[in-house]
Amino acid sequence: MEITLQVARDAADMVRASEHLEFVVPPSLSILVVRRKGWSPDDYRRWSDRMLHDGIAFVVPTTHKGETVLRMCLVNPRTDPTQMQMLFDSMRD
Repeated sequence: MEITLQVARDAADMVRASEHLEFVVPPSLSILVVRRKGWSPDDYRRWSDRMLHDGIAFVVPTTHKGETVLRMCLVNPRTDPTQMQMLFDSMRD
């Protein structure tokens, strides 16, 4: 459990350092709720579908106060910070 929490803390630092991502709500345990600046609901859906199709991650859009955002729940202790950075980088386009 501590490994997953540390990866979540590292990932939170990556979001804070990002120019294209921001938190919708403060991180809690291993849950990150993020907004990709400038994305529409369709952008979130396409990105999520691509990540699942390519076997990279299962991250689905959700809504918060009527806005489509991403909720990332880190549960796999084999997830590492490099993989999280790759996910965040994949949202640049």
